[in-house]
Amino acid sequence: MPRRRGAIITIGDEVLNGSTLDTNSHWLCTQIAGRGALVTTVVTVHDDPAAIKDALAYCIRTEPDLIFTIGGLGPTIDDRTVESVARALELPLEINQTAIEYVQKRYCDLESQGIVDRDVSASARNARKKMALLPTGAVPIYNPVGAAPAVAIDVDDTMSVLCLPGVPTEVRAIVSEYASDILKRRLGSGFLRTMTIMTSTNDESVLAEASGVLTREFVDVYVKTRPIRQEDGKIGVTLTASGNNHAKIGVLLDTAFRRLTVLLEGYGVSIVRCRVDDAE
Repeated sequence: MPRRRGAIITIGDEVLNGSTLDTNSHWLCTQIAGRGALVTTVVTVHDDPAAIKDALAYCIRTEPDLIFTIGGLGPTIDDRTVESVARALELPLEINQTAIEYVQKRYCDLESQGIVDRDVSASARNARKKMALLPTGAVPIYNPVGAAPAVAIDVDDTMSVLCLPGVPTEVRAIVSEYASDILKRRLGSGFLRTMTIMTSTNDESVLAEASGVLTREFVDVYVKTRPIRQEDGKIGVTLTASGNNHAKIGVLLDTAFRRLTVLLEGYGVSIVRCRVDDAE
């Protein structure tokens, strides 16, 4: 079965001008890869409908199963993600009653906690209503931390878009607690296993040929060499593979490890230690 694929679009001038660090993309990459899926694209664009539309079109060309957008779901004038995605997918916008209920519940919760005022102007109420204006056919996903619901859109039978807010705590809560169904449906429930191997050499170039041979012989294993600074610059090798069958992946990586051991011996390099981790 072909490997599932995911793409990420981060939206926000605050990310591009350096005032906000994008931790969301990194975390979502771990969530996609942790299911054994492949991240095809990570891109950041301005709060601009044309830029969002172009980024979405670019991601669609990579044929992902699920596209995440991050940011731009709030009540202000520069929160234009849902509107832009709807336009790109040629879907009309309409008030979604479930989304209205989600937004109202969250503001009631925030009012009871004293975080927002109970009495607000008509313009503020209209701004809140904007967060329930969704593309036709879209499904709102409850946000247990912030006010704006996430938005799930099935583009067709094989691809969906999941629009998430930009606050990291909201992203993690929604993806971990409320969006598991769409992640499982589109990205599957595989896993990613990484074998981290510490070698006896400080010279990465010594490992170049061996890693090249291993890459050619084990096409389903991602081979990467990198210095490990906390080990006095010793070079580590990571072998990474994904799938649904733990036993098969275990055999694959063990076989690749044994082959690497033989290859390194030819260059006078030994393996100091090895650790195996499954992505969470």
